Amino acid sequence: AAINILQNASVLRIDSQGVENNLQEFFGGGNISRMIITGDAVLGIQGDLSSSFNANRPAVIDASENTGGVDLNILDDLREVRFLSSEGEDDVNFFLGTSPLGITKITVDGQDGDGHYDLVANAVYVDLGNGDNVIHTGQLFDDEGEADDRTMDTAVITVGNGRNTIDAIAFVGGTFAPN
Repeated sequence: AAINILQNASVLRIDSQGVENNLQEFFGGGNISRMIITGDAVLGIQGDLSSSFNANRPAVIDASENTGGVDLNILDDLREVRFLSSEGEDDVNFFLGTSPLGITKITVDGQDGDGHYDLVANAVYVDLGNGDNVIHTGQLFDDEGEADDRTMDTAVITVGNGRNTIDAIAFVGGTFAPN
């Protein structure tokens, strides 16, 4: 299923109820600066959310009041993403492209829970609670091995107790290739 919302509001609230809600594509109008996700069910959006957000403002995704978890992708030209994790199992892929505004930055603030985070930007900051988390951060390369301009300069990662995996890796042609 696809949802296209043509609106000019800067805040979008999504209440995910039931067991699991999955969308193939989602377009929020290009003006969103804050997406708030609540509810007790998983919210999964397979498509790229980049075009839903205002590229000139930080994209804030606040899932802190969701207990089911979120599966989200931002794969393009945003300058900054701030993600507040859910209480469930999150799976997020944030690959920030080149920004005409300069350095790209991802901040993930988390609660206790298990999450999988694939993060590419010039600066990556992660602060998670207890849980079994997998965090991949690094640089993108195309299928021919040419470096993308999304070079990571800074990574600060703090995690609580649990079986945590933290890797600085190369993402080659959209797949992971450990250094």
